[in-house]
Amino acid sequence: MNTLEVLADAGGHASEALTTRKVLLAGDTVFASLQQFVPDNFVRQAPREAVGGLFAQFRKNVKKVYLSIDDRIFDIPSKVRFGIAMEGYIAWGLRHSRRDTLILFGGAETDKATDVSIFVFVNGEVAEIDEKLLPATSATFFRDALTSMLGELRMKYPTARYTQAAPLTDWEEPGINYVGNQPIAGISYRPLTRTYSQGSAYVLPGAVALAGALFYSGALLAGWMEFDSAMDAYDRSMADPAIRNQGGIDVRLLDAMTTRRQYMDEPRRQAVLAEKLPNIVRGIGVLPSVQILDIKLPAPSINPSLQFGVTVSPEQAQQRQAIGPDRPPDVWMSIGIPKTPEPAINQAKTAMTAMANSTGMSLRLAHAGWRDDGKRRVLNIEGFIHDDGAEKK
Repeated sequence: MNTLEVLADAGGHASEALTTRKVLLAGDTVFASLQQFVPDNFVRQAPREAVGGLFAQFRKNVKKVYLSIDDRIFDIPSKVRFGIAMEGYIAWGLRHSRRDTLILFGGAETDKATDVSIFVFVNGEVAEIDEKLLPATSATFFRDALTSMLGELRMKYPTARYTQAAPLTDWEEPGINYVGNQPIAGISYRPLTRTYSQGSAYVLPGAVALAGALFYSGALLAGWMEFDSAMDAYDRSMADPAIRNQGGIDVRLLDAMTTRRQYMDEPRRQAVLAEKLPNIVRGIGVLPSVQILDIKLPAPSINPSLQFGVTVSPEQAQQRQAIGPDRPPDVWMSIGIPKTPEPAINQAKTAMTAMANSTGMSLRLAHAGWRDDGKRRVLNIEGFIHDDGAEKK
């Protein structure tokens, strides 16, 4: 990055310190979302494709990544040309995730903080965009914050590949492939404008439009051919002597197959719990400086009668369901929080109350559910999800 200047924050006098006419925008200067949302004091830019491949252009409602830029950037002299790091991250990620899940870390670093842009690609499509503000890489607790962020992602995407790109410096973290400038090497630099032509973002060149029409016609014809082929196969099957001797297809067999299919389509408890995990993790994050040590879904099989201790339910009246002594917990979690002078049971109750209101779960301090670990207090907590699907056995 010797010949490239990075602007990560438009505040203060950061923009006045620019020394080149080619600047890369990263960090807080750019906002990306899969929804059409523009933060206050940001200027909307032309959306980018969130799906890779040529035929994605022909989808009726193709997913987009909506970008906007800090309004203060437009006060910089017009001779400066800007590139947007997120453009490179999106294009590079779409090319390298066509058959699996890829998580790409980009962003920018300052002497005060590390602004991490997180792009999740699944089978050549942008599935999620997130942003985390970590301490500066020189801070003593940077590694703790990084470990917590990675732990949350690995629970949500256990099979994903992890990649890190410039202008972030290499974290030298096991399991993360640092690709340096590769994702931002091909981005274009141009003057910024407060307006964009919406038509230019969607209208395809004539040749491509013609190819789309031909593709649509061909797909429609192929569909009719498949339908005719299926009808012919059905007629041949019904004409089979064995089926005719049985009086046709057995309706009872169809009913049995339908019942089996409906049973298989019902959500399993494990699947429902897995869908709840991201909300649970976010709910735990309301606690200051919390560290998630372990989460198990479903909770280990323990005799509920052996459990006792503080039980906290969320504030919502409709969720004040009694937790019977014979109901097993849905979630077991172990978290670490900074130790306070108050008794452990009081601190646990305060933390559990905040988590219950954030997650919507009732929480119970597990048997022998706390211990002090140096400057931190470790709590073992059981969670009960107020959801009929999650309570199915």
